[in-house]
Amino acid sequence: MIFTDLVSNATTASYAISAQVGDVDDFRKSKIMQWVILTNPTFQLISIESGIVKLVDKQSNVWNWESLTHQNITMVGNPIGGAVSFNQGVGTPSFVAGAPNILYAGMSVDFNVTFHPICNCTVPNLLDQSVNYNSTIIGWPAKP
Repeated sequence: MIFTDLVSNATTASYAISAQVGDVDDFRKSKIMQWVILTNPTFQLISIESGIVKLVDKQSNVWNWESLTHQNITMVGNPIGGAVSFNQGVGTPSFVAGAPNILYAGMSVDFNVTFHPICNCTVPNLLDQSVNYNSTIIGWPAKP
């Protein structure tokens, strides 16, 4: 029953938790964004993306995304009722126009999570449950 809860309580999520900005040069800045892609009452999977924004009009302070790349997935918390493993996923960036002087970016991540029950089984991988997920976020502004 606890293992069933572990699997059934894991749901996709899509909310940002942090963004860091650093200098590349006078006209470009790096951005690293972290966001929750899967949540469970006892753990979360966090996706990390990195990108470059560039100043395209200094007088108007207009910035555009130059690149955005999916980096990796990490886990915070501790699963109860079994163990969890996951792949690093495949990310697809997207860019949309927004308010004046802002171009927004987002990421769609396809990833797989395997849930492993706690048992003294001779062949435990027969009880593993593997689930494919997709999570998408949009709304990271180019303006630092």
